[in-house]
Amino acid sequence: MVEPSGSEPLLIDALAAKAAAGGQAEHDALINGFLETVVVVPSGSDPAKGPLQPVLIDVDGVSHMLVCDSLVAVRVATDLAQYAVSMKGIDVVRGVAPGHALLVRTPTTGFAIDEALLNEIRSR
Repeated sequence: MVEPSGSEPLLIDALAAKAAAGGQAEHDALINGFLETVVVVPSGSDPAKGPLQPVLIDVDGVSHMLVCDSLVAVRVATDLAQYAVSMKGIDVVRGVAPGHALLVRTPTTGFAIDEALLNEIRSR
């Protein structure tokens, strides 16, 4: 799991900032960075005792599974989920239910990965 160290930006934070200001190469770097990073998935139930119950957030009629890049970022979901599990971003992508997208939250920003991009990543 990624944890902040001092005032140094987290990897996903830095990549998201570059992607917002850049082009396709920066966007690709953000997605690839996410896939390789260990992230935190908030859960409404204890994953040690049963299946993961991810936090789902509706964004413009599309259900997004919430994923955070650190325990600091997951604090925004503590009223929605008492538990969390860590896993690599690629494993999160493989487990997202059809018809859903991802909402990735960092301490300072966030970004979405839509269903089409999730399908493209899974097909690689």
